[in-house]
Amino acid sequence: MRRLRAVNPDLPILARSTHALQRSALLEAGATEVIQPEFEAAQTLLRHGLERLGVPHDQIKTFMLRQEHALAHAELPEEAAPLELLETRTVTIGPGFCANVSLEQAGVRAHTGVSVLTVRRRDGTEVLNPPPETMMQPGDQVTVIGMSDQIALFERLNAQAEARGQRPGP
Repeated sequence: MRRLRAVNPDLPILARSTHALQRSALLEAGATEVIQPEFEAAQTLLRHGLERLGVPHDQIKTFMLRQEHALAHAELPEEAAPLELLETRTVTIGPGFCANVSLEQAGVRAHTGVSVLTVRRRDGTEVLNPPPETMMQPGDQVTVIGMSDQIALFERLNAQAEARGQRPGP
């Protein structure tokens, strides 16, 4: 690479690396970009999964760019605190928000941006990847995925609806 760089300093040089330590050495040797196949495959799987969960493309792109930045710098950028990345949380459905209505009727994703991954009923049965017509019942334990602020909104609306006995408006 150094010889290529000496002949043509503007030549784009793409290199392949199987380990993060190799990445730094290849960049120092003159590579323009270093491709890590395992990371690229993981990004593709993650992107497809997030698309299937209905996560908006701009959020997926932001998340992917943060992951690439973290790989390149071996740390998260200052503006991307770890809590800004996707997380899951289990929340108990109270008597208000989502109670006795379907996911679709409650508009969980539309109101909060979170996706419901599982619903665990009081009797222990579980609904994995629940369809829109899945009815939420008070006491259900739902596991949601989203950015931390989206999950916080879901929890807040759930608590407010319990206090007021009403569902959030559009």
